[in-house]
Amino acid sequence: MYHRFGTVDVLQWEEIGRPTLGSGQAWIHIRAVSLNLLDAYVRSGRMGSLVSNQFPKIPGADFSGVVAAVAPDIRGLAVGEQVFGTFDPLVGGALAEGVVIAASTLAAKPKTLSFMQAAAVPFAGLAALQAVRDLAQLKSGDALLVHGASSGLGLFAIQLAKRVGAHVTAVAATSALPALLTAGADVLIDSSCEDDRFDSQRYDAILNSESALSFDRAQSYLKPSGRFLVPWPMMSQSDAFELPHQIVPSKRHLVLHPVVRANDLAFLGSLIDAGGLEVTVARVYGREEVQEGYRQLEGGSSVGKIVINLDGR
Repeated sequence: MYHRFGTVDVLQWEEIGRPTLGSGQAWIHIRAVSLNLLDAYVRSGRMGSLVSNQFPKIPGADFSGVVAAVAPDIRGLAVGEQVFGTFDPLVGGALAEGVVIAASTLAAKPKTLSFMQAAAVPFAGLAALQAVRDLAQLKSGDALLVHGASSGLGLFAIQLAKRVGAHVTAVAATSALPALLTAGADVLIDSSCEDDRFDSQRYDAILNSESALSFDRAQSYLKPSGRFLVPWPMMSQSDAFELPHQIVPSKRHLVLHPVVRANDLAFLGSLIDAGGLEVTVARVYGREEVQEGYRQLEGGSSVGKIVINLDGR
């Protein structure tokens, strides 16, 4: 947790009281948490009025764990069940030994995944699913460009787009290209020399996974009815939020703000268990290595998700 905005150095483990279990809630013993860039943006204080100034704050959104208790009014969820889910990254709360969360937001952990792998799925998986299915509305034969494709969001989006028959072009650093090929990308573009490859291409949708591509530039790569998708809130290269377009989106510039739906999480879990979706974990850190995990994440060199193991094994 942390008591003021700042660098990773403000993070520390502390003993706090166990939250009260309210109506419709479940107590989850956390086994693993994956890290998101939004965690770092919140912790740094760069989110401005989008985040409250109340402290202390507990970082982390995505988690996997075991149900330890449920409210009396809960049906269909039992103590001992293995689950995964996510908090709102702007609020956080997952990096703890136990959490209280609305039971309706949880889904059964995919049986084929470890707790570490399952924790890497929720926020990035939901974002990718809702981008491909709901915002881009991709269908067979459509062309998708994923910019910043080595992120958890990017890797899931490639696979989900291929699942519906789309043609996927993926942009990332040289070291990440093999992972993009494994994910199913049809065309790989090294981000260090991308301009030469874009000139002749037009896309039905562009997913700006890491905000390295401006909307003004992206418009020249879109088909007339093409859509530019950007996660919200997302930092631009100038370290400022692209608020004008994101607050007032257009038909061509769409804001990707994932909605936590248990049925979408369950759908992702079923795809994973059926072998239709692979999970990429960049590295697993231990309980006392949270700061190191965030340093790697904020360094921008990871392929896939960084996970914190809270299991102690």
